[in-house]
Amino acid sequence: MTPPDDSFLPTRSSLLSRLRHASDNAAWQAFSDNYGRLIYQVCLRTGLQRQEAEEVVQETMIAVARQMPRFDYDRGRGSFKGWLAVVTRNHIADFLERKTREAARRVDLPGLKGDAFAARQGATLVDEIWESEWRQHLLDLALRNLRKQLPARSVQIFHMSVVDGWEAEKIAGALQISRAQVYLARHRASRLVKREIERLQNELD
Repeated sequence: MTPPDDSFLPTRSSLLSRLRHASDNAAWQAFSDNYGRLIYQVCLRTGLQRQEAEEVVQETMIAVARQMPRFDYDRGRGSFKGWLAVVTRNHIADFLERKTREAARRVDLPGLKGDAFAARQGATLVDEIWESEWRQHLLDLALRNLRKQLPARSVQIFHMSVVDGWEAEKIAGALQISRAQVYLARHRASRLVKREIERLQNELD
């Protein structure tokens, strides 16, 4: 079986090594492709508007770029994904704090501030959203990688079944195929997607 096309996906270690050089545009594009949308979706789910989310993504990317020259990745101390989640969470918090201060000035309430409990609640919420979006992100990447290996119909059946939650009978009727064909395609696609997600976790986590 032909392995997935990794041309857009350097290994985590090689990518982090290349990101130490701000001039490596290809590496930063790969980083943006693989993590930028994840950060953006997390921002949206925390309640930011699209323009606000784009602003936080840009701020997060700049922060990562500034830290990369001295960044020392040690898997024993935690995952890269976990580190990036903290950076993202901090920038979301900073943005919301600036927004709150600005709102307080507009309504002449200089004492308006979130208490420590609310801050902890917010951090927990962002962490939960990050993990949820991370799982979806891996699934999206896995499906994108496997499109060259699987027939388009198999990918469609997997998406209708696993992502959209359609029953086999409904899929068979919509595509005018037998339920046996649905079961076979879904099983084959599920096996490959699971394997690809595991590979991606090892490379990107």
